[in-house]
Amino acid sequence: MAQLFLRFYLCFHDWICLPCLRCCLRSRYHWFLQARPCRAYARWRSKCTLAFLIAIISTVAIGFQNYLFAGAAAALTARLRSLSFKAILRQDIEYFDRDENSTGALTSKLSDNPQKVNGLAGVTLVPFSPSSVSRARPSLSPPVISVSALSSSKIRPTKAHEESAQLACEAAGSIRTVASLTREADCLRLYSESLDVPLKKSNRTAIWSNGLYSLSQAMVFFVIALVFWYGSRLVANREADTFKFYSTTFGAIQAGNVFMFVPDMSSAKGAGSDIIKLLDSTPEIDAENEGGKVLDESKVKGHIRLEGVHFRYPTRPGLIERFYDPLAGEVYLDGEKVTELNIQDYRKHIALVSQEPTLYAGTVRFNILLGATKPESEVTQEEIEAACRDANILEFIQSLPEGFDTEVGGKGSQLSGGQKQRIAIARALLRNPKVLLLDEATSALDSNSEKVVQAALDQAAKGRTTIAIAHRLSTIQNADTIYFIKEGSVSESGTHDQLIAKRGDYYEYVQLQALSKA
Repeated sequence: MAQLFLRFYLCFHDWICLPCLRCCLRSRYHWFLQARPCRAYARWRSKCTLAFLIAIISTVAIGFQNYLFAGAAAALTARLRSLSFKAILRQDIEYFDRDENSTGALTSKLSDNPQKVNGLAGVTLVPFSPSSVSRARPSLSPPVISVSALSSSKIRPTKAHEESAQLACEAAGSIRTVASLTREADCLRLYSESLDVPLKKSNRTAIWSNGLYSLSQAMVFFVIALVFWYGSRLVANREADTFKFYSTTFGAIQAGNVFMFVPDMSSAKGAGSDIIKLLDSTPEIDAENEGGKVLDESKVKGHIRLEGVHFRYPTRPGLIERFYDPLAGEVYLDGEKVTELNIQDYRKHIALVSQEPTLYAGTVRFNILLGATKPESEVTQEEIEAACRDANILEFIQSLPEGFDTEVGGKGSQLSGGQKQRIAIARALLRNPKVLLLDEATSALDSNSEKVVQAALDQAAKGRTTIAIAHRLSTIQNADTIYFIKEGSVSESGTHDQLIAKRGDYYEYVQLQALSKA
């Protein structure tokens, strides 16, 4: 509040300095024209001190004003970015499935939109001094404003660069694959082609926008010329004095400055609309919604039941985690509809180990602690080691020079696939989930790593409901119940031995895998 008051206080000083200087100049001009030269010069010299004082005050006021408002603009940009990122994280998974919400598009919006809005920060309107000569100015305001509005209407916010941003993100994120396939030239070609469309559009609009912009800037001089012409007539006819003439002249110059420094309104308007739309959007599955029933953690058993479910998305774990809602039917946890449960509390009881484990740049400890459901400061070293022991990764971590404080690199680049997978398992086990989801957890591993990871998964499955999705039947043959899904529905269910005895679809699939191994 104090900073806000200081900003406006300095603005007032900055605003008052120029009118004071104008008054001095206008009165001095009046003396020169209507008094004796020697007497006018004496009066002028006596007021020079005031002009220097105004200059000093203006220097200090403008300097601090610009500094404080630049800080306010930077704070506004940071605030908008923070709110936008928070709103993105709030969205449900279906939001990110849309083409317009790709990684590149969201990254581009998060970076560009707040900066475009920042262009409006600190813009002030200059007050116009009233005078009899100002009758000439209103007649000039409509064409100046019309040119500005026409210029803004020709410049529309574009999303053409989002495609190129998405392509750049994908290429940089999978640079090892690009390099191994020697496709650098192809990536460059595709990226260059993706820039051609916005380049052609910008070339078409450049002629109009720059022509209109130059016209709007020229209007400043048209205004001044007309004021001088009309004002000189009034002074010659003694309808106005020099004081009013110079008052209007300075006002016309400042009016022109307003149009010279107004930023791209169209761009800022489009960016502001995107930000407001994002902040106001409420997902159908709102993870921040505090409503819903909270289960007693000590009584949760992890019994999952799907009843009459129809679902169109290919990832079944997303349905159980309530990333999506089924088109029909219900999903139950311990007899409770998951749609009636508090989302945050419900997801605390579930952990997922996917085919491609996601590790972040940081230490081993940092990546494991991401799975904690309580504050990191409350997680003990014993709990971390217990989770790692169950994941068959403790001995490996302890053998590292820095142990749990070893950096894993971006996306876990310093670790092998099996090591990353076991750290992901340890991260999942740290939250002690009642339901463990395994989505092709070993399909991307070689046979040696698969055996180690499978042993860790078998250990992790004890004492909790484990739902494993797999194409390698060796990873699920010890399951209590196997569901064979064919053409979107369950065709068979039972244990491995029971399904083999039926000699149905499951049996045929087992034979196919046996032949492929042979």
